[in-house]
Amino acid sequence: MIGRDANALASSIVLVCRKRPADAPVATRRDFLTALKRELKPALVNLQESNIAPVDMAQSAIGPGMAVYSRYREVLEADGTPMTVRTALQIINQELDQYFSEQDGALDRDTIFCVALYTQYAFREVKFGDVDVLARAKNTSTDRLREKGILYAERGTVRLLLRDEMAAQRTFDVSVTWQVVQRLAHALDVALALLLFDLHWEDIFSRKLPVSNRTWVKELKGVRNDLAHLGGKDFTDDDTWRALDTMARLCASIDADSAEEIREILRELRYGSAAGSMDGTAAVSAPKTAAPYTSGTLQSVPLSSLPSWRDVIKPHPDVAAGRYKNAEFAADLAQVARGEGSFEYRDPVEFFARTYVTEGMAGLLMQALRRIGGKDGESVIQLKTAFGGGKTHSMLALYHMLRGTVPLSKISAVQPVLTRAGLSSLPTANVAVIVGTAIDQTRVQRPPHMPGIMIHTLWGGGGGIARCIGGRSEAL
Repeated sequence: MIGRDANALASSIVLVCRKRPADAPVATRRDFLTALKRELKPALVNLQESNIAPVDMAQSAIGPGMAVYSRYREVLEADGTPMTVRTALQIINQELDQYFSEQDGALDRDTIFCVALYTQYAFREVKFGDVDVLARAKNTSTDRLREKGILYAERGTVRLLLRDEMAAQRTFDVSVTWQVVQRLAHALDVALALLLFDLHWEDIFSRKLPVSNRTWVKELKGVRNDLAHLGGKDFTDDDTWRALDTMARLCASIDADSAEEIREILRELRYGSAAGSMDGTAAVSAPKTAAPYTSGTLQSVPLSSLPSWRDVIKPHPDVAAGRYKNAEFAADLAQVARGEGSFEYRDPVEFFARTYVTEGMAGLLMQALRRIGGKDGESVIQLKTAFGGGKTHSMLALYHMLRGTVPLSKISAVQPVLTRAGLSSLPTANVAVIVGTAIDQTRVQRPPHMPGIMIHTLWGGGGGIARCIGGRSEAL
């Protein structure tokens, strides 16, 4: 509970307790340590893969350790006295420190903090309280990091300094790996960055990214070489579009903010505006007033010399430029989920710029927003329309809206729906896509960025319900 005009903690802790059986066993200190070492590591892996925020990891990790301690009626020390909770916590924290230090290797404490903060927030502003909790957990402080030129803090918010800001500093602490790497990245040539990505694919990048990312890197290496040796030859618009599209796909797997910056350039190149080919204003259909019945009679004298429709209506840029293809008109949800298909369906901004939000689509989006926002929205919605009635298009709208890859200000078509749902901000969710016609359940699925995992069921296969929602888990 928070009182008015009172200080409040930045984090809260939820305890889930169960009654210990009356016949719970008694354990020795050695028994407790053995069970702790055996069970704590898998539990910590589970926590890390369950989207636990880095700022909460240190506190959350205590739970599995205390679960081991509290299952015994007593844990006896060597002299026969019961082990206190304080002692148990000290032992658990020692094991936690050992686990996290093995993960972080030889990194210094400031760099460990920076990696944890960047993993969750990148370079965005964060509330001071959240950052302070994380800094204490990593054995450092916000004041120390600010003095070292790593953090920017003002008016209760904190963020990591951008690479340009760090590079502008005259001095820096060479013992802090984060500062050294950020300065190196700022000065690194694009060709070298792509080369490092390709060379270290097997031992580093393949653990997190699908194999398609390596294909894109190899393509971009070729683009960079072509640009470096063009001479007097122009780089065509088609080549530029292809290169930018590949860059956006690669960045989308790593940093959604950077991907959106590239997509802005794509829209500027093709449509002359970073906002897309049309104004993405919401257009929820309203009931139309019926026109008076006229029995098909001519009500007015036609005007002579009517202008051509080409002078009255401006064709869409794709039609005018001859880029429109009937074969690409049909939306494909499976393709979009894989990062494939035409740009107009993959890019949230351009998708909503072209989409007329009908009353039916608005109702679907509103129900989903209310459900995700913790209100009374429907948990299961069945779409029933005739062929070509907009089921896939509606699901694409839902997909792009809830993934949170672009800010609400760029998809203004969603704002009226958000207002109708009674929400002030756009909630995000882990989105799983299953398209029955796009999967083959007779084959074992081997996700490319989850080595060693084989998926045999619909729950985990195809688009990956379990994989998309919870990530890697031994239960798969």
